[in-house]
Amino acid sequence: MGAGSFGAGIGPAGFDPLVTTPPNRASLPDAPFYDPSVRGYPFGDGGELSAVHPVDQYVALVASIPLGSVASSPEDGVDYDRIRLAQPAARQSTITDCVRYALRDGIARGDILFLGAPIVDEDADSTTFAVDYVNLRLPGQPARRFSPGG
Repeated sequence: MGAGSFGAGIGPAGFDPLVTTPPNRASLPDAPFYDPSVRGYPFGDGGELSAVHPVDQYVALVASIPLGSVASSPEDGVDYDRIRLAQPAARQSTITDCVRYALRDGIARGDILFLGAPIVDEDADSTTFAVDYVNLRLPGQPARRFSPGG
């Protein structure tokens, strides 16, 4: 005789069979995609975070933040002040040096093959550049381009 629908169980001598539920098959993205144009993590149509490979996320984060702007990691980021102050004739080489320095940890780990940081738009007030790289953790993938300005 059972003890009723109480803490002692519903079956004989307190036996309470477990109701089995299927395991949760939801998977998390490799890394949530940080979109520097909105300074946030966009969601997909189904409400899930947009996924991106962790190496691509590293490039996006490091290339989007100004050097020294994160107090807990002041050595990370691109030296945008140095780029802004560079003479026009030296601006391309300065950008390349600053981006290579910002990506130094990923390059040293063997995650990234840095191809360059070409200027894609320039006027009297601003310079926009891209970061061209190969994600070495995804063999056989083509070169990728990230634009820190969004």
